[in-house]
Amino acid sequence: MVCGEHQGQTMLDDIISYEHGELSEQQTIELFQRIVNNGMVWTMKGDYSRKAMELERKGLIRFPRTKLFNRLTAEQKERVEALEITAQSLAHVLTELSDLQANRIVSAQLSSLESTTLVRVKEFFKTIQDRVLGEKESIVAG
Repeated sequence: MVCGEHQGQTMLDDIISYEHGELSEQQTIELFQRIVNNGMVWTMKGDYSRKAMELERKGLIRFPRTKLFNRLTAEQKERVEALEITAQSLAHVLTELSDLQANRIVSAQLSSLESTTLVRVKEFFKTIQDRVLGEKESIVAG
């Protein structure tokens, strides 16, 4: 269920709740998917478009297919979809690594070697994710 719908809230109510930090992570994701789908995000202040792009990079929301995407060959569309799945998987790995690092730091169980290793592993996965997204964008851009 989309945030606000079960409470009789409007999208404006949800945006105000987001501004006040009152939405859960899932409600925030749902709100941003809605404002991306209806195009509203691109007419709002820059923080919203940047947040939308961040959520899309993390694989938490999807931008609607463009007319340009519809002109791709079946093989190109298949490759783009595979790249999106790969990028989403990498986003989940990065989130898990960040959670692991945060939990270990909090419990003071992370040695400096482990910390350095985790940072390098995260950088490695981020580099791969950036390359995957770059390839996807180059295919879509033609």
